[in-house]
Amino acid sequence: MNAIPAAPATMNPKLLMAARHGDIETLKRLLAVNTAQPPPQVVLQVDRPAAAAPSAAANTLLEGVTSEGDSALHVVAAAAVAAACGDDDDDVFLDCAGVIHGAARHLIRARNSNGDTPLHRASRAGSVNMVRRLIAMAKDEAGDDDHDDHDDGGERRRQRAAVELLLRAQNKRGETALHEAIRSNSRDLVVDELLSHDPELARVPGEEGGTSPLYLAISLRRFEVAKKLHERDEQLSYSGPQGRNALHVAVLIGKEIKAQLEFCSGGSMLGKKNEAGRLQAAPRPILELLGHLDWICARKMEKTQTLSA
Repeated sequence: MNAIPAAPATMNPKLLMAARHGDIETLKRLLAVNTAQPPPQVVLQVDRPAAAAPSAAANTLLEGVTSEGDSALHVVAAAAVAAACGDDDDDVFLDCAGVIHGAARHLIRARNSNGDTPLHRASRAGSVNMVRRLIAMAKDEAGDDDHDDHDDGGERRRQRAAVELLLRAQNKRGETALHEAIRSNSRDLVVDELLSHDPELARVPGEEGGTSPLYLAISLRRFEVAKKLHERDEQLSYSGPQGRNALHVAVLIGKEIKAQLEFCSGGSMLGKKNEAGRLQAAPRPILELLGHLDWICARKMEKTQTLSA
């Protein structure tokens, strides 16, 4: 009979509040208290286990999670929304992330109950500074690995591999941090940052199924982002849920926009004249949206023809 895995410990409430509010002093104090060693003892005691290393107690404290399965690093990453708003207070969250990572380095890859990593949470929050810090942590960890060789090229390869592993980590919905960045309101800063480290990130998930970043961008009417994704990597994934792809959603949105224009104008949006007898044009923003959709559909058709050739 297989044993039922033990439920993770609940996060210390003081630790949760310190992480959520960027209270660096309380965070340091909590970790210091939990890593303090007992004073030296003169009395000799036989067969007594050695005292835990200073980092062991802090690691134990940081194993606690929220009701959503978030670690302390998840909480700090999600709270660092100030960067998207240009707030100087973002620095305290970066400092908190550094303290947590220093005490429990494995949390950079920790998953919550939805399968999200801290990078997913930072990307959704729209904090480009936190995204950079988390990626730097992954690089540092790869560079600190104990290897016999001292080849700089080998270290750079390990760092690239560690960053790619972090960026391409998929949650239970099959989505990466790029998906969350597309959902965020970060003026595309996080999207640009992620793609700068992995220009082929929009290929995940592949054509085997799942919602691709391109499909998500189009469905959310973020057409500039969709165009940017394609310009960065023409081999990006077009896949969507339930066997659909980006072309399907582009066509549907295009029809929806045209139908709305026709309804608002009381007829066809083409050829309708105003009171002066001149042909009316659709509002410029609508024309731009339709232009983006036509561009996306044309790129998809080109890709299909290339594959079938």
